[in-house]
Amino acid sequence: MDKSLNHMIKGSYAGDETTLLGTLGEILVGCVLGVGQVADIREVVYDIQNWELKWSNAGDLVLDAIGFIPLIGDVIKGVKKYHLKK
Repeated sequence: MDKSLNHMIKGSYAGDETTLLGTLGEILVGCVLGVGQVADIREVVYDIQNWELKWSNAGDLVLDAIGFIPLIGDVIKGVKKYHLKK
């Protein structure tokens, strides 16, 4: 439960602590007006801070930018994170 809560709060900054429950929680947090936009900004900042010249980084940045679309973007972003980290 601690890993899931950490993932919900820190997003990509949680590192290897990605869990299914944390991903679902992150999607729900993303649907909260105002909080979701802050989480989207956090993810884009993470992508820029950890940028490497690879296609996977470009894909992460594009998918996290899609996260700004309410609900749909959060689901796409959440699925991407859970599947790519496993």
